[in-house]
Amino acid sequence: MKLAVQAVQTKAMGYKKAVKMFSVPRTTLRRLAKCTGESLDSVVHRPLGRKCVLPPEIEKELVEYLLFMESKYYGLTLMDVRRMAYQLATRNEIPNPFIKEVAGRAWLDHFLNRHKNELSIRKPTGTYMPECKV
Repeated sequence: MKLAVQAVQTKAMGYKKAVKMFSVPRTTLRRLAKCTGESLDSVVHRPLGRKCVLPPEIEKELVEYLLFMESKYYGLTLMDVRRMAYQLATRNEIPNPFIKEVAGRAWLDHFLNRHKNELSIRKPTGTYMPECKV
């Protein structure tokens, strides 16, 4: 992609030829070739999509807390996680799009997708611990 953008910006070749030669999407090449004031590396490696609502440090704390509660056999529902996210955002004074004191379902889906190696969705079930007779 970098070579294709460079070729188009230096006018060594046109869009059609660069698309065929480097096998890159035409619309992406056009979008990236328009950015002439920035360095080529920053243009090509620019992160896409929305920023996360919670910073990575706070998300890490939330994941650790969820895993800790799971190790103590205290199951948290999806609504509990959404409420905790809202509380973390308000306590840390982070601007957020959450409404009605609950993080949205889309936020939860993206959060679980970002941490799919550590977390999984399960319904919490009751646990029974027999009494120890001493």
